[in-house]
Amino acid sequence: MPKQLEQVKNAIVVLRPTYSPWGDSTELWTREGMSVDRRSIRSIKKALARLYAIDLSAQGEQVADLIERQSVLPFYLQPERIFIPLKMRTARCPNDRCCGYVDVSYIENIGGDKGTTRLLLKDGRTLDLFCTPGTAAQTICMGQKLSSSLQPERSTEDEDVIVKAALLLLQRLKTLNDILHNFAD
Repeated sequence: MPKQLEQVKNAIVVLRPTYSPWGDSTELWTREGMSVDRRSIRSIKKALARLYAIDLSAQGEQVADLIERQSVLPFYLQPERIFIPLKMRTARCPNDRCCGYVDVSYIENIGGDKGTTRLLLKDGRTLDLFCTPGTAAQTICMGQKLSSSLQPERSTEDEDVIVKAALLLLQRLKTLNDILHNFAD
């Protein structure tokens, strides 16, 4: 029995479009396995956005500005959960959605044989893609750029605190070393 989207929302790593007997569906790949939702990729994205209280159209405008791209865009559920679009099937009819989404932080490597592209995930599973390795690598870089753009910048105040803490730690370690040295003598 397929799990509800609400139950797996925090563990999703891939949204893969698929054809099923009941029409256009979506495979939900999680850290624990995979289930099929009868809804399309578009419906799943909207449902996830509702679960996370995200305005996808506003986010799309922001993402387009950050990555300087207007076509098929990545989306994010949290700043550390960026889902990049990758072509995962061939179209059977006009307006058929071929792109699925992969959490960029869950990608291990790109591989494949001559004429094929395969994405290796951190858990060892592979995902066949319908694009070139170069296109996949470019899309991954775009996702990583978006991820770094969304991370809060550290202030110089934070850096000063870190430096002071490191110096204090070094002083304490020197004192401890001196005590141990005296004890050994």
